[in-house]
Amino acid sequence: MSTNSDNPDIRQTRQTFAALDAGKFIAALLVLTLHVHPLASNPDGDYWLTCLCRIAVPFFFVTSSFLFFKRGGDIRKYVSRILILYAVWFVIESPLIIHDFFLDSDESLPRKLLLFGRGLFINSTFPASWFLTASWQGMLLVWWLSRKLSRKWLVIIGLVCFLSTLPETMWYGLIAGTPVRPVYWWYVILFCPANSFIIAIPYCIAGKFLAESEPPQKLTLCILGAAVPLSILEAAICRETQWMTDSFLGLLFIAPCLVWLVANIRAGIGAKTSKCLRSMSTLIYLCHLPVKLLLMHQMNLKEDWILFLLTLAICLVFALTVYLLSLRIRPLKYLY
Repeated sequence: MSTNSDNPDIRQTRQTFAALDAGKFIAALLVLTLHVHPLASNPDGDYWLTCLCRIAVPFFFVTSSFLFFKRGGDIRKYVSRILILYAVWFVIESPLIIHDFFLDSDESLPRKLLLFGRGLFINSTFPASWFLTASWQGMLLVWWLSRKLSRKWLVIIGLVCFLSTLPETMWYGLIAGTPVRPVYWWYVILFCPANSFIIAIPYCIAGKFLAESEPPQKLTLCILGAAVPLSILEAAICRETQWMTDSFLGLLFIAPCLVWLVANIRAGIGAKTSKCLRSMSTLIYLCHLPVKLLLMHQMNLKEDWILFLLTLAICLVFALTVYLLSLRIRPLKYLY
């Protein structure tokens, strides 16, 4: 494969961007790795592997936004597609949802209902569902804001949203033990900023800007080259005080750079393979946590390489099987 930022095909509104489909497939595998923790027995290795895998979700957000605005997408179709996908998997995982929110909880019924409502409209009901909710909400908000506001205001809104996620995650040490923490934590309780539409907004804005401006590849490489070592330094400095690693400053620069570089790759991937990878990435993302939980419960496994390999194998087989069957049984396409 080779890259060429001057490729005229990159500017075609209906371009398939096959390399991005391959990138999304790799990102789905990184999400699986992130949640299964193959290096759980090695705290140092697990921490750095987790930080590495954190690029996956921002890559998804930026890619989706880039393709949406590049192709002049229909926001109603985009939102309705994700809502249908959410509804299908909500039904499939309803036993797990009922168990987690109502049967296995010691909270009072009103609090259970409040937590379920927050999960349904802002965060998660079934494992990893927050990404679907954040995707359509973030894209809808950015689409609407971009029709009302200038680029300058979009940048300001994106930065405010992104920075508001950092004290909950990698920069927790800045507010720990200060009077700010109790106030900020109400914001976290209500909006789950690192796992909701709040974090989707800056990445969707970045994807929109990429689709419209197409930055020079050399500049992109320079930004990426500076962002990677600074992100490593950030992760090292914040390691002892971070609350969780879901969001850190470097991701805001690394994710758009990666998406743009991958979008410029002339990949020798056929349309059928590209569609298969794209579909499998969605299926792997949505099925990997239920598979992990089932294996841990039924086989009494703990987070390690064995659980990782079993989860990976089952998810790959499941995703490929569903995709191939969906070519003949059309209703199965609603799974992805």
